[in-house]
Amino acid sequence: MRRRCLSLSLAIVAACGADARGARAGLPHHATNDAGVSSPITDAGVSDASTTPPPPDPATYAARLEGAEHLDALFSDLTKLERGKLERDIRILQYGDSHTAADMQTGPMRRALQQVYGDGGRGFVPIGTPWKHFRQEGMLTDKKGWTWERGLEKRKYVGDGMYGLGGISLIATKAGSSAWSDIKVPFSRVDIAYLERPGGGSVDVLIDGVKTAKIATKGPAPVSRFHRITLDEKPHRIEIVARGDGPLRFYGAVLDRAANGIQLDDLGINGQRAMDSLRWDPSHLIEQLHFREPDLLIFALGTNESIDEFPIAAHEAAFNKLVERMRRSAPNASCLLVGPPDRAAASPNGRVSAPRVVEIVEMERRVAIEQKCAFYNEYAAMGGEGSMARWVESEVPPLAQRDYIHLSFPGYARMGVMLANDLVAAHKTWKSEHPQAVLPSSTDGGIPDGAPAQDAGP
Repeated sequence: MRRRCLSLSLAIVAACGADARGARAGLPHHATNDAGVSSPITDAGVSDASTTPPPPDPATYAARLEGAEHLDALFSDLTKLERGKLERDIRILQYGDSHTAADMQTGPMRRALQQVYGDGGRGFVPIGTPWKHFRQEGMLTDKKGWTWERGLEKRKYVGDGMYGLGGISLIATKAGSSAWSDIKVPFSRVDIAYLERPGGGSVDVLIDGVKTAKIATKGPAPVSRFHRITLDEKPHRIEIVARGDGPLRFYGAVLDRAANGIQLDDLGINGQRAMDSLRWDPSHLIEQLHFREPDLLIFALGTNESIDEFPIAAHEAAFNKLVERMRRSAPNASCLLVGPPDRAAASPNGRVSAPRVVEIVEMERRVAIEQKCAFYNEYAAMGGEGSMARWVESEVPPLAQRDYIHLSFPGYARMGVMLANDLVAAHKTWKSEHPQAVLPSSTDGGIPDGAPAQDAGP
């Protein structure tokens, strides 16, 4: 039987109203630094030390990553993965807003973690283009005749809340409507996610232009379904074409490899806030998360909350309820809240950090403590007060865009690799504090590669 890959499903909820398309189009290039993780490369093709975060360092990560003791389950499984004792992937789900949606931060983070722990596959991706200017690393997408829905129109909630793992679905009824994703990285198994319901129509599935399967979505009641196709391990193009025999709702596909390793799902939506995610149908969300079985849920929200006029207390209640709901749906997952990056506002003395950003950071820290989650302080990681203005005006190349909300590609890459490095460093500390988890069992042939030698003693 094929061994399941270790996929780190980071559930990150990030908040931003606009997308990050101004940062840099296309697929990012990367180099490898001495620590074995990705370093961003500038448009000139030269690695810039100013955009490269420090390598994993147990002595410094604690200034950014708090409550790492709540990642015990994750670190235990990562240790098993390193020893070849975990017969599955580690899945990270990152829920977020536009900071997450373009995959410019999660993409470098994904590659960095996969370089350390192994490449378990691309994870969850949409089929087709969910919205204008959509892009994610390692794939090209498009659609004809399909439209997307998320249950939010002009800030008013509509719909039934059954929008799949990432809160976005594609719908179609007309025969010949097609949606496709051209995946540039290898995978050997695809699970296509859709809604089965009364009167549902059917699609033809084309792999690399060849009709491979038919999926009928008609059933007695609305329920999440997943259609599995096994393939040769290489890059593939996935396409679904409506047959015109009923309404369709598809969510995307999970791409897996034969090897064990990390998967990191980018589940960002432009403009998303925690309270928006509460509109998702709870039973439907349980179906989705039970299938995905995440090891880590990352919630990276806060920028949109720092801009709107809702009371902080209302957002805090929404964050607590969202984390509680998601953790009930995925009870074995560790959780990590990622606070928003800095955001600059105009003042008589020039651009300064928006005061509400700090309030949101402190609110998310309280939620993390209450929910027994780890907390990552992106505001501090950027440099704290005034960092957004410095990243726009003083860094070469600029690490942020001139809207003083979104980062540039080098800036997002820096933050993604820094978070990956800090998780690796925290895991290293965990192993030093849990030597029995690192020691080989009596059935092992010796100390696994990369494990520290243990001193003999009392």
